[in-house]
Amino acid sequence: MAEYSKEYTDLTNLTSSDFSFLSIGSELKEGQTVNIICEGFGVYGITQIDSVLYLLTSSDGLKKVDYSSFIQNWKQQNSI
Repeated sequence: MAEYSKEYTDLTNLTSSDFSFLSIGSELKEGQTVNIICEGFGVYGITQIDSVLYLLTSSDGLKKVDYSSFIQNWKQQNSI
């Protein structure tokens, strides 16, 4: 079964989400990483570095992208 974040379902008008990146991120300690998959965004985990939330993606190999930039770029690429 696919898993989707609240942030993804909010942007795509799906009715059910499994977790929220922002909720989990608010509980992360500095440098802590949580492996969690959002199949809609293609994200495999989240981490917090210098008080910035990063999403871990696998596009072009595993990389981290700050949450705000990721969401903004996703909206642009998907005309939202």
